[in-house]
This record gives sequence, structure tokens and C-alpha cells, in this order.
Amino acid sequence: APLRSIPSLLEYFSYNFNFHSILIGPGYTIREHLAFMDGSNLTPLDNPNQFARAKEHSKEPSTLIPVAKKSLLSLIYMAAYLYLGNYPHRTLLDESFNMPYRLLMVLVVGMRLKLGFHFIWTLSDCVNNAAGLGFSGYDAHGNAVWDLTTNLDFLRFEFAMNPRIIANEWNITTARWLRR
Repeated sequence: APLRSIPSLLEYFSYNFNFHSILIGPGYTIREHLAFMDGSNLTPLDNPNQFARAKEHSKEPSTLIPVAKKSLLSLIYMAAYLYLGNYPHRTLLDESFNMPYRLLMVLVVGMRLKLGFHFIWTLSDCVNNAAGLGFSGYDAHGNAVWDLTTNLDFLRFEFAMNPRIIANEWNITTARWLRR
């Protein structure tokens, strides 16, 4: 939904100089920022009678579970990145190795490069969630969903069946911004 009115100068500068959007990303819209600031992003459901658990969600949802999951994922990505960093990627240029081995090395080196992005994007999403940003509402079962500032869906990206899915799942918030 578009903005209903022009933000005040304070709202504008709070959005532009917000630590989470400038220094660590991922970016989000000013509408999402203003909803976070005034708490209107916490409205549980469009129709409160739709789910029995709706009244339980009238307060701010806990960030403990999403932050713990994303912290653990971030540590796994970092450990894998550091482990693959010791792999001898110079063998790609050595012609004494056979072609299947060299192709395997291309996959390993490519995965290591991607793991650096996976690590930092998951960590920045974790930090945003810890601050309370990233809450996008509730799912059909009434569970809180924290994916507003998510930049990567690892499984959908790594096991994509076509280039369109890859483009949609890599740097998700930037792709969303480009579509708008």
C-alpha cells in the first residue's frame, strides 16, 4: 500500500539514517519503517475472528526463536566458509588434474564464495529481527512470520530448477525493490 501522507522531517531522517538500513541492510521501504516505528506492523490479522489464536498475538511477538535460528544458521555458514577457505583452489589452474576433479573444484570454490554472502545476509537478518524489524505478520496457523528483511532462502536458491527462481531467491529485498 502506498504512503497516505508525506512523512515528517524527523520520520524521513529516521528512515534514512537508521542503522539497520544503512550499515547492515537489508533495505526496506519507508512504509515498513513507519509501521515499525508506530507499532502498526503488529496488528495481528485483518479479521480477528478468522483464527482462534488471534487475541494471543495482539502484543509484540517474541524475537527469541527467529534470532536463535538465524544465529545458528549464520554460524553454520561461517564455519563452512572457513572450512572451504582452506581448500586448494589453485588446483583449478593445474592441468595435471583431470577434468572431473577440476569441475568439482569449480563447484566447491563457487559454493565458498556464496557462503560468504549467505553468512552476512543471515547475520544482518538476525540483527534486524533482534531489533524488532522484519516481522511481516502471521501465517495461516497464527504463528509469527519474520521474513520481511530476509535476503536469502538457502534451500530454494541452491536447489532452484530454473534461473527465475535463482534470481528471486538471491538478494530477495533488492529484487523486491527493483520490481517496485
